[in-house]
Amino acid sequence: MLGNKKMNEICITGSHDAGMSVRTSGTPLAANCSVLTQSKSIQGQLESGARYFDIRPVISAGAYYTGHYGYIGKLSSWQGANGQSIDSIIADVNSFTSSQKELVVLNLSHSLNTDVGNGSYRAFNQGEWNVLFKELAKIKNLFIANKTADLTANTLNDFIASGAAVIIILEENANLGSYEGNGFFKYANFDVYNSYADKNQVDSMATDQFNKMKANNSKYFLLSWTLTQDALQAATCGLGTASSIKDLASQANQRLASLVYPKVSNTAFPNIIYTDDILNSNAAAMAMALNWK
Repeated sequence: MLGNKKMNEICITGSHDAGMSVRTSGTPLAANCSVLTQSKSIQGQLESGARYFDIRPVISAGAYYTGHYGYIGKLSSWQGANGQSIDSIIADVNSFTSSQKELVVLNLSHSLNTDVGNGSYRAFNQGEWNVLFKELAKIKNLFIANKTADLTANTLNDFIASGAAVIIILEENANLGSYEGNGFFKYANFDVYNSYADKNQVDSMATDQFNKMKANNSKYFLLSWTLTQDALQAATCGLGTASSIKDLASQANQRLASLVYPKVSNTAFPNIIYTDDILNSNAAAMAMALNWK
C-alpha cells in the first residue's frame, strides 16, 4: 500500500503557478494569455488530484493574492497579474480537507510587494511575511513535526493516518518564528529538486527533464512538465495565435503519458509531476500508474 511508503518513494501531482486560474487585477501590458496558467481554482485542482501547489504570494492594494509577474528590462517595469486571493485559497484547502483524508503541500516562493511603485517591486520583508503567516495559520489540519525533520522521508501514513494534513513550505529566506514546525517548514525540510527546462517545444522540454531526472535520481525530484513562452509568443498570444500558456500546456499534457511512462525506472523516478492547466485527473492517474509500475 502507498500509505506505508515514504514520500521519496512515491509520485504525486503538482500544480505550477497554482493560483493563476483567474485575473483579479494586473498591469496594463500583461495579457491573460501570458499570465493565466490554470483553469480551475485550487479546490478544483485538488479535486482533480493535485497535491503539491506552487503558491506565489503578492501584496496588491494592501491585500494578499497570488501573482504571476516578470521584470521587463526594456520597459524598466514589472508586468503581470494577480490571481486567487490568499483568503480564497485558505477556504479552498479547508473545504477539501474537511471531507478528504489527503496530504496537501503549499510551497511559497516568488513573493512580491506590488504596492511600492512599478519599477521597485520587491520581495516581502519580515513584517509582510508575518502577516501572511498569520493568515495561512487559519488553514486547518496543519501538520506538526520537528523543525529539523526531513518530511520527504515520512511515510504517507505518517501524515494522514489520523486525518488530512497540510504542510506549508517556505522557499524564501524569512524567519518562521513560532510557526516553524507547526504546519510551517523551511525548504530544507521538504527539499525538492526543481529545475524547469525553459523551452517552448515538448520534445526539447522532455529531453531536458529526463536528463535531469536521471542525473538527480537520489534527490526528491520534481518533473517540470511545463512549456515556457518565448518573447514573441508572450507578446502575440493575445492576437489569436495558439501560443498562450494554456495552449502550450495542452500540447505538453497530451503527451505526458506516452513520453514519461517509458522513461521511468528504479533509477529514474519523479516524485512530483508538475503541470500547467490541470483540467482533469489525467496527471494524477499517471502518477498512480508510476507508483504501481
